[in-house]
Amino acid sequence: EKTKKIEMELAKIRVRKNINPKGNFSSMKGKLSWPASGNIISKFGNQRNPDTKTITFNQYIEIQSQLNSSVSSVLDGMVSKISFMPSYGSFVIIDHGGGYRTVYSNLDDIIVNENDYIQSGQKIARVSDNNNKLQFQVWYNDESFNPEQWLRRK
Repeated sequence: EKTKKIEMELAKIRVRKNINPKGNFSSMKGKLSWPASGNIISKFGNQRNPDTKTITFNQYIEIQSQLNSSVSSVLDGMVSKISFMPSYGSFVIIDHGGGYRTVYSNLDDIIVNENDYIQSGQKIARVSDNNNKLQFQVWYNDESFNPEQWLRRK
């Protein structure tokens, strides 16, 4: 129900702003701008901890940024959730329509609100001073995808 409401609202806004509705998320693989400047230091997928000899699954990539780096939306959409979790810090979820969502976590100074329409490239927050690492996720419905495959090559 909430997803359908967001889809309808996004469609109305895109028509008003004369944004091509065919430029939706699914057609943007390999074309999205980076959410923050920096380099990927933690990859998506299975990660082996050499100390504990355990394997964990990362549903995100981690981008090492400079102090006070801005975080921007990779595509237009609606802010569907802003919250905090101990393992992720403060985070923002943006619904891009068609079942696609992006998650930006480990944030400080969030400057958007839930239900805001966000344009592509719009600043939403700052990477946390805690460790200057942005965690970035891409989801389609209930499945996570490797975000690195969706970003433009540097």
